[in-house]
Amino acid sequence: MRPGRLLAAVSLLGSSSAVCALVGGARRTLTMRATPCDITSVRNPEILAAKKLCKSKKARDNEGLVFVEGVRLVRDVLEAGVAPQSVFFCPDRLVTPEAEALVSDVLDAEGTSARSVTPQVLESMVDTVTPQGIVALFPKPAAAPRPAAAPTGEVVLLVDNVSDPGNMGTLLRSAHALGAAALVIYGRGCVDPWAPKVVRSSMGGAFRIPLAFAPTWEDAAAYLTEGRGWAPGAGAARVYAADASHRSAVAHWDVDWRADGNAVVCVGSEAHGISDELKLRMPKRGEAGAESDAELGALAAAATIAEPLILPVKVPMVAGAESLNAGVAGSILLSEVARQRSQ
Repeated sequence: MRPGRLLAAVSLLGSSSAVCALVGGARRTLTMRATPCDITSVRNPEILAAKKLCKSKKARDNEGLVFVEGVRLVRDVLEAGVAPQSVFFCPDRLVTPEAEALVSDVLDAEGTSARSVTPQVLESMVDTVTPQGIVALFPKPAAAPRPAAAPTGEVVLLVDNVSDPGNMGTLLRSAHALGAAALVIYGRGCVDPWAPKVVRSSMGGAFRIPLAFAPTWEDAAAYLTEGRGWAPGAGAARVYAADASHRSAVAHWDVDWRADGNAVVCVGSEAHGISDELKLRMPKRGEAGAESDAELGALAAAATIAEPLILPVKVPMVAGAESLNAGVAGSILLSEVARQRSQ
């Protein structure tokens, strides 16, 4: 811990709380006497600014900051290599050694402003019923640099107008865990991946996988070719979309995910499915090519990223089962991709 940080931690934590200090390389706990909190008013300008980040996508976009609440989540983002700009914590709510150790680590982060707050101030900031005692404002990760060489064998998950925070969080978490190279937020109907509910359900997954925002397919194609360096020519990438209602849809386990080239996996919302713009790029119902695997393969091989033939896939289910939500369907598809490619 840098000089002066331990004294700052002692001052901020308060009476029955403790701070973990590094002494001779080992962590030990110090219990301190009560001191006043830095912020006691819910109208404090710093608190009002933080509340805007919690509630408003516009504020998050303008400031380039993400509101993260909770001991586990703040720890996860720190371990992803992102340092917070600001931290607000309530000594009365930090009652575990893990929480106290986290405050010590946060105070040691370069350039981080840490402020202690009262329970009332903390509760005014968050959108959870029982706040855990710490809020951190993290900068949004910078865009990943374009690879030096054109990659092959990448899988990118495209999330098509998914508006449910839980589903978006699950897809972010699964995309990172199952080896997707990036996640594309597609269309204008997606929930903000940096909204607090999404950040919680993703367990900080958005900080661990590159994100791109594409209102149209042209934007998505530009990201894949320019941002990720994918070859734009015919047959360089395949595009699949989860659409169990399409007559040409094949079972996800019958797709050869080990084939050469990159792949895009598209998942739509449970309520609306794949958007019309993507459906227009699928085989037409009743076309000869829609009945023949060989013809479909030939059409897909001739397609480019800019003008793809999007192949429908499905997750087979027992008769009478309800449709899978986007988070579950996308996770199953990515799991099959990872399974095949690990063999």
